[in-house]
Amino acid sequence: RVAAAIALSIAVAAAAPQFNDTVCPASWELQADNVSTELRPEDLQGLFYELALHDFTQYPLCPFAPRCITSRKSLQWHADGTRFVNDKWRLKCGGSYYNEHLLFNLTDRPGALRGYWPDVKVPFVPPHIASGIAFPDTVVDFRRGPRGWLLEVQCVEWQRRILFVGVNFYAKVVDESVFREMEAVARSR
Repeated sequence: RVAAAIALSIAVAAAAPQFNDTVCPASWELQADNVSTELRPEDLQGLFYELALHDFTQYPLCPFAPRCITSRKSLQWHADGTRFVNDKWRLKCGGSYYNEHLLFNLTDRPGALRGYWPDVKVPFVPPHIASGIAFPDTVVDFRRGPRGWLLEVQCVEWQRRILFVGVNFYAKVVDESVFREMEAVARSR
């Protein structure tokens, strides 16, 4: 019996998903099924409050607890015809507000965007440090409507190593029940 229990434990451990810190997951690996079939570009626009995050562009770069984080997203077109989300993102750090301008090009896959940060304004960071980097942004799941929300993940890799992972809980309302719903979705993915 002991040998069988050990063999079963080894088999279960081998079958359990393991985090791979060398390759970012593809958008389809993260997304709930409804994203590819139901998400519309219009679902990505509006004023969103960031209820929670895991993102070092906010902390520890803001050495104080970042507060009042909002994202005002609108759909626009580049001159070449590419549709994008113009994200006017705002963070309060140490008593001052910092307004960031982020751009997210839409792709042929719903919820798989290509992000750009043309001009960094976060304190203590060189302004053009990220201007040449495109970072994948994945809408993991969403809810439509006045109590709608977006759960997003960004991941950047370089030379077979993950450099950055951001997880953002964006909601149209500040509400504990909305956050709990989003948290349950995030933990299930």
